[in-house]
Amino acid sequence: LIGFGVSVHIAYPPDTDTPGFALENASKPPETLAMVPADAYPAEQVARRLLANAEAGFYHLFSPDPLQNLLVSAAAGVSPRSYPFIESLLLPVASLVEALAVVWFDHHGRKMAKRYSAETAGVAEGPPAEAKKVQ
Repeated sequence: LIGFGVSVHIAYPPDTDTPGFALENASKPPETLAMVPADAYPAEQVARRLLANAEAGFYHLFSPDPLQNLLVSAAAGVSPRSYPFIESLLLPVASLVEALAVVWFDHHGRKMAKRYSAETAGVAEGPPAEAKKVQ
């Protein structure tokens, strides 16, 4: 699209303090709430940062969350980069952060699966044998 004068941008907004995010948090499992920071970024701060990056012509729009930006840079693949030299220097750090993030998220995913399995155990089989005899 660059040959047609069309610019494309992709944004990865962090958790943002909005009514929709508050509603989302009300139904999240405890494991999901535990694996991400509780504090959301103010919506105006997120919007200002994303808009400033779009106006600067960046493809990947940086968010106010530096850790998220590091992970996005590490996973950018062959897409246009804003600071390729700096990103290449940070790649070893980003690789370590990615590995730790995988362990962290997997830990909470396993906790949720274990809790869910315990909560739903016996539901498919019906009532216990003692209850069947009473009927």
